[in-house]
Amino acid sequence: MRRRFPLIAAMLFAMLTLASAQTPRDCYQLHSLDRKSLAFKAGERLTFQVHYNWGPVNSDVAKAYLSVDSTVLNGIPCYHAKIFGKTPKFYDMFFRIREDFQSWFSMSSLTPILFKRDTKEGGYYCTNEFWYDWHDRVINAGLYSSKRGTRTVQIPLVNCVYDVPSLIYVLRNIDFNKITDGSTLPLTFAIDDDVYTIRLKRVGVENKKVKGIGTIRSVKFSVGVVAGEVFASDDEKVDMWFSDDDNRILVCFETKVRWGAIDGRLCAYENLNHPFSSLIQ
Repeated sequence: MRRRFPLIAAMLFAMLTLASAQTPRDCYQLHSLDRKSLAFKAGERLTFQVHYNWGPVNSDVAKAYLSVDSTVLNGIPCYHAKIFGKTPKFYDMFFRIREDFQSWFSMSSLTPILFKRDTKEGGYYCTNEFWYDWHDRVINAGLYSSKRGTRTVQIPLVNCVYDVPSLIYVLRNIDFNKITDGSTLPLTFAIDDDVYTIRLKRVGVENKKVKGIGTIRSVKFSVGVVAGEVFASDDEKVDMWFSDDDNRILVCFETKVRWGAIDGRLCAYENLNHPFSSLIQ
């Protein structure tokens, strides 16, 4: 567990699940799988500004982009989600970060099919390529890192395992009204050569002021994290606010890390599937 986690992805999206005896599409009580009712649609674009505060540094240091489109993979209609994060040129001189996560998941069930990761952090480089074999219940993973070289592994695939991008969209389609304040929801994701389970706790509804956007009526959640090079201990958490409307988009997050604190905020959005009704004018 004490390993390098992708910096921007770890900040923005501390993910979650727990195996059950159900089929993958039934792991959570989803709001709806009808395309008109989904919390997102193909063509949606979200942009986040990442802010860092530690000692003399107190400024915006990176941007992260989320997008989702529709495509066909091996004859299966699916969504293609991308997470891309990068530091601006000025900060590249000190510590260059490029995070590229991509996921292909079924339109009919949101079940993951393929996941790719390409991470560059300073002098560290790694890639993942996961093919989900739901018939034989394994993830066929091709891995590379600048520390360990190239290798292939098979990761046991139980129900309700996702990757970081697909889990974001599954999470958005959970019916938030079915989760009571103070209750927790286990969520599970695969990355590198392992599977992790952490927990999401609903805190409550509050109005959250987001710089450049306005005040947004939001549902606040707290997420446990995995200790490593980013987080000092398993006791740390990420606070996240999702819009309290049918889009359920992440609008803000805050967390402490080993060296300082990081927060992120929504700074641009395009092609939402529903009116942004939680935005208080």
